[in-house]
Amino acid sequence: MRVAYLSEGASPHDLRFLGLFAQAGHAVGWSTLFGEPAARHLAGLPGVAPLGGAQHLPGFAPDVVVAGPLHTAAFAAALLGLKPLVAVSWGSDALLHTVNDPSAALAAALALSHAAAALADARARSAHLDVLLTPGGRLHEARRAVIEACD
Repeated sequence: MRVAYLSEGASPHDLRFLGLFAQAGHAVGWSTLFGEPAARHLAGLPGVAPLGGAQHLPGFAPDVVVAGPLHTAAFAAALLGLKPLVAVSWGSDALLHTVNDPSAALAAALALSHAAAALADARARSAHLDVLLTPGGRLHEARRAVIEACD
């Protein structure tokens, strides 16, 4: 599977997810909101190719686009119309940014509304993500299944 990965930068979350995708044998292309990932990060991630800016993701011809945090990278992926989109919560986006910043909450909600699925690091974040979703919606159940599978 070809996985296009869009992030703000190179957080521990990003490096962990990228490594897991590559170890599973997927072709992984990585782009950040601020351009190409640094060579020092790519050196530790065999099988992960830099893609340049987010505008280059469609040229990678991904089977899936994984993007997060919700209010930044997933929001950008939604605005670019990248599909199918898996919106990823890092925790602070759902527990801090969307609670304290109405524009971040709006951006996260838009990202989630355009996502085929969502992923969070733990079930504890589920209640906070629920605020951003329409109860009973298709994404709500898909997201819950992904979260439970990752616990």
